[in-house]
Order: sequence, then C-alpha cells, then structure tokens
Amino acid sequence: MRARWRAAGIVVVSAATLGAAAFWQASAQIVGPPPTTTAPPDTSPS
Repeated sequence: MRARWRAAGIVVVSAATLGAAAFWQASAQIVGPPPTTTAPPDTSPS
C-alpha cells in the first residue's frame, strides 16, 4: 500500500513539474522579446 502511495506521489509531482515547465515556457514566449521578423529584440540575448 505504501509503494502505491509513493508511486501516486511521484506521478503527481512529475505532472505538476511538467505543467509548471510548460506554463513557464509559454509565459516566457509571450512576455519575451518580439520576433526578429517584426523588430529586433530590445534586450541582449541571454
């Protein structure tokens, strides 16, 4: 029973991590500098 709870916890944590990473990536693309086709980025590339 304990192993099942541990597996469930791992699944939940991994899913939350993937969701947070996807959300961070999407927000970074939205808030990030404009595409080079429209205008050069104002900030220096990191």
